[in-house]
Amino acid sequence: QHRTGKVRCCTQFLRPPGFKVNLNGFENWLRLGGISSKRTKASFAAKAKIQVRKNYSLPNGSASILYGLKSPWGTEQYRHELHIEETAHFEYRARKNLTFNQITNQVSGFSDLLVILSGSSRSLDWPWLYVGRGKRKFSYQHFYSSSRNSSPAPKPFAYWIVFPSIADKFGDLLSRWEKANEELGTGVQLYVGTVKSDALHLEHKFVNLIWGIEVLHRSKNPETEQPSHFKIKIDRILSDIKIGKDKAWLKKRLATAHEPSLKERLVSTIETLSLPFEEKSLDDFCKICADLRNDISHFGGQRTFDNYDELLQALHDKTGALLYLYHAIILMEIGMDHESLHGIFLDSRHSGKIAQKFSIAGLNFNSEQDPRQI
Repeated sequence: QHRTGKVRCCTQFLRPPGFKVNLNGFENWLRLGGISSKRTKASFAAKAKIQVRKNYSLPNGSASILYGLKSPWGTEQYRHELHIEETAHFEYRARKNLTFNQITNQVSGFSDLLVILSGSSRSLDWPWLYVGRGKRKFSYQHFYSSSRNSSPAPKPFAYWIVFPSIADKFGDLLSRWEKANEELGTGVQLYVGTVKSDALHLEHKFVNLIWGIEVLHRSKNPETEQPSHFKIKIDRILSDIKIGKDKAWLKKRLATAHEPSLKERLVSTIETLSLPFEEKSLDDFCKICADLRNDISHFGGQRTFDNYDELLQALHDKTGALLYLYHAIILMEIGMDHESLHGIFLDSRHSGKIAQKFSIAGLNFNSEQDPRQI
């Protein structure tokens, strides 16, 4: 809706397009804290130091973090209360004309990136879109179909990564996140969708995580042709089959027999993190995860475990570890270095909780291997 009440067609191109969205609820992640005060028996004084905006150049536009202050204007002297609040907004400006749908995708993409960087599934406020410049710049608050998560903002020390630690490379992270969505698509979005949803059953959450890691591996490792020795072996087996329809059936089944198994895909993807897992514990963890996924997807329930309660416990334990691993894998995909990830998993205030989750899931670190030497 336009600020004057006019409504524009949703298929119209914005010229030049942009949006601004309030980062309400992410103040702790941004590490806002420029307000100071002094109180005596006879007086109270407050002052605020507003941070300088941060600007980032992007391949298809530019972005900024805008800082401000929400407080009364003027010099009114007689008040019985005074509210002062430090604020921040994210602003994006595209270089080319975009439709409403395209710029809505930009808003959603930034919201998803915040999920990855902050670890919070809290939804952003509704954005303000704008078009034009100078006296002909108009703003529209944009409401669109979207699942909303109003979960409370995390506590100050609940974040893996805080904005000041990535402020200098935030533009690069934005660009790489957009590229990751284009190239890996479902491989990254299955994680975001899983953590943003409060309504998923445990089975659904677990299968989504395994499915997402499998898709990620397939996207990054497109299948090659069958190795020549493998093809020779298949041809030799098929030559012994006399019935034509049996030969055609088996040939179709063996066409993908050279592809990695689900367990091998899980092991390969998790190993990219270079975390010092004991080899056997990682292999066992991935085998059970693959078996559980196949039990649910192909055999209608528990086959690996004797009863449903044992199945649920295994799903709970493995899901707890997968959420950490998948999160770290995506962070690495958008440019987080191994040293920073190792710091989170092994040396930060979160490392004890993470190690406990891993241990419960059957994943153990190799105590003899110094992770900083990897």
